[in-house]
Amino acid sequence: MKNDMKLIMEAFKRNVLHESTQLAPAGAQMEDALEDMFDDALQKLEDKVDSELNEELITIASILYTLWITVMGAAGMGSLLTKFSKYMLDTTTTQDTTGLEKVDKFFDGVFESVATFGSKPLTKYIVKKVSEPADVAANLDKVDNIYKIAAIVIGLAVSGAEIVKASIDAGGVSNYIADLFGKAGVKDAKALSATADAFSTSVGTGADGFEVLKFVNTAKTAIQNYINAPTP
Repeated sequence: MKNDMKLIMEAFKRNVLHESTQLAPAGAQMEDALEDMFDDALQKLEDKVDSELNEELITIASILYTLWITVMGAAGMGSLLTKFSKYMLDTTTTQDTTGLEKVDKFFDGVFESVATFGSKPLTKYIVKKVSEPADVAANLDKVDNIYKIAAIVIGLAVSGAEIVKASIDAGGVSNYIADLFGKAGVKDAKALSATADAFSTSVGTGADGFEVLKFVNTAKTAIQNYINAPTP
């Protein structure tokens, strides 16, 4: 695990340095990178759903869990951090903004770029397969939420240093993250709490006052644990 994380950070730093001049398409690249990972996970789930549905092995909870660990896993995290970092850099170099205003502009762009994933045909196909008719709309919203929560977590990872520099106190950070969840339309108290707690534990430990990978890993683990928790 430590070696994987080291490789992620090395790729992250290398790609930001070498590709930071390609700022114009950064927003689109960010969205494409995140969406491609979800698409790949869903394609793999499609065969599994068709082959194991009758055994009731596939549920909406298992789909959400698979999507989350795929998008937050070591294999693609370096690429996602790079794309979001380039988008953050674009915001901070082309906008006449300072402090938290930079971060606000960045997240405005993140939420504009992150499309509604639940409207995609493959998403609908898989969710309908594992849902009761009355639950389809709610379960599509759950998939959308996982998509948006991933965008928020990765966005916070690359803007964390700016937030720390703004010298917000602990309560202020929690409120700021709550506002981000609200702007994204995500009503998930557990994910919000896990994200805010993970951010707080990552402040003051990195070179810029914020440890990116510690935050990503802590948030990833906390959220995947509650997604995978058995229903009482």
